[in-house]
Amino acid sequence: MVGGVAVALVATGCAQAPDNYAVVNGDEISARELRAEHEAFNEEIAGLMQQESPEAYGTFRILHLIVEDLAEEKGIDVSGTEVNTLIRELGADQIAATGPTARQYVDDVAYIQLVMGEVGQEEFNRAVDEADVVLNPRYGTWGPGVQPGGSLAQPAPVAPPAAP
Repeated sequence: MVGGVAVALVATGCAQAPDNYAVVNGDEISARELRAEHEAFNEEIAGLMQQESPEAYGTFRILHLIVEDLAEEKGIDVSGTEVNTLIRELGADQIAATGPTARQYVDDVAYIQLVMGEVGQEEFNRAVDEADVVLNPRYGTWGPGVQPGGSLAQPAPVAPPAAP
């Protein structure tokens, strides 16, 4: 029976770290860290915008890693000034000011938008489709073809990451 469990872990890509939410192009996203970040984000934005679901927040983190890799591949550098300018243009200053997690989220949204603006929708879609993403099956499934703001992670029939 132990052998069957080991085979299942290897087959799902979670053998090295079963606490991973996902592995994106070799970069691990810890379920524990993601859960804490998601909870902090929702606390910081309470009253300003709709709470983010765990699935949507996890998908956003996956997407951000894919876009970071795309920017590196294409030699795109995004400055802090560009990020701050777009945040002001989007009217997201108030959200960014609510706390460090919300600020990072807003910065990452702006970063993704700026990189997408440089490479175009087709190249962005290619990067998402070709990304090596292994989502821990406890948290859902992964599928290609995201649109900005959309969710790629489909909830599994079990609950998303819960506090240990």
